[in-house]
Amino acid sequence: MRSTTRPFILASLGALILLAPVSCASKASTEKVAAAPAATASKTVNTVCVIENEDEVHPSVPAVTWRGQQVGFCCPGCVKQWNAMTDAQKDEAVKTAVALSK
Repeated sequence: MRSTTRPFILASLGALILLAPVSCASKASTEKVAAAPAATASKTVNTVCVIENEDEVHPSVPAVTWRGQQVGFCCPGCVKQWNAMTDAQKDEAVKTAVALSK
């Protein structure tokens, strides 16, 4: 009986590894996004992602307008996280990203 449970356990662990979250840098290259003008990142108030502050704004990810400013992201996953944030969290995230962008 022991030999029949081992393959199941190994298969389950393999599935968990495949379902583990990936970093934004990986998502930017694997997720398909709508083409945006190459100048998108240069028009944003930030050059680093407001969610993943260590990643640069990716020009293929559409920016969002927040309080009259264009805010950029490194990947579509970060846009989803942004949309789930409160206004106060968004204000703080933009403040941090702008400070790190200088």
